[in-house]
This record gives sequence, structure tokens and C-alpha cells, in this order.
Amino acid sequence: MPNVSIPPLKRNSRDNERPLVEDIRLLGRILGDVIREQEGAEIYELIEKIRKLSVAFRRDADHDADKALKKLLKGLPGDHAVRVIRGFTYFSHLANLAEDRHHIRRRAIHERVGDTQEGSIEVALQRLRWAGITPKSFHKPWPTVLYRLCSQPTRLKSNAKVF
Repeated sequence: MPNVSIPPLKRNSRDNERPLVEDIRLLGRILGDVIREQEGAEIYELIEKIRKLSVAFRRDADHDADKALKKLLKGLPGDHAVRVIRGFTYFSHLANLAEDRHHIRRRAIHERVGDTQEGSIEVALQRLRWAGITPKSFHKPWPTVLYRLCSQPTRLKSNAKVF
């Protein structure tokens, strides 16, 4: 199969990701407000402390932050642990929604300038044509493809690679 090279837009990737980062930060701030209102300042501060320690350890390889985080998590009472887990779970869901929105936004930008995006149906069909696969020979696997799309959409989305 030939290697398909799709030219990127002329902006750098940080510029492309800025709207996503801004969306995630906005949703995080809104979630923080909701947590403060619904769970109280104590739980909000606990979640923030855990978040900051996690970031320090991950981003800066701060081993003191790692030790403090482990100690803090081990000492959490059950009801606090549930609230912390719930807060991070909600944030994760919101970040996923922001990523979905960002992919839609990026796809629209590519389409407006006439580009195709890696992973799109258009690129997949181009690759099939370039590989000499005709529509007649292509119809045979469709029942399997449709079954997988209908039965496992989340799994397919997370492993999305077409051909």
C-alpha cells in the first residue's frame, strides 16, 4: 500500500491545540465551582492539592510531590476518597468531551481549506483506490465492519485506525 502524505496546515501544533487547552481549562474551572458549591471548600481544596501534587510529580519528576501524594491518598477517609474520585472522573469526562469538540473543529478547518485528515473516511477510501481495491471487491467485508461499528463503537473510537 502506498504511503499517503497529507500536508499539514501551516500553523504549528501548539496553535492548533490552544482551543482545546482553553476549553479544558474552562470546563475545569466550571467543575471546580460546582465542586465547591456541592461538596464544599474542603473537598475542593483536597482535590486541588492532589491535582497539583500529581502535576508536579508528572511534569517535573518531583519525587517529594510523589511521596506527599502517596501519603495523602493512603490517609484519605472513604467518603473523601469517593468524592475525590468522582471529581477526577467528572473532569476526565469533560476533557473527553472537549477533545471530541476539538476534533470536530479541526476536521471543519481541514475541510474548509480542502485538506483531508489522517484517519478520515476520505483518506481511507483514497488508500483503497491507490491499492487497487475496487468497489466490487470491497463490498465483501462490509457486514463485518458494520457489525464491529455497531457492537463496539467506544472500543473502535479509542483504537481508531483505518486501514
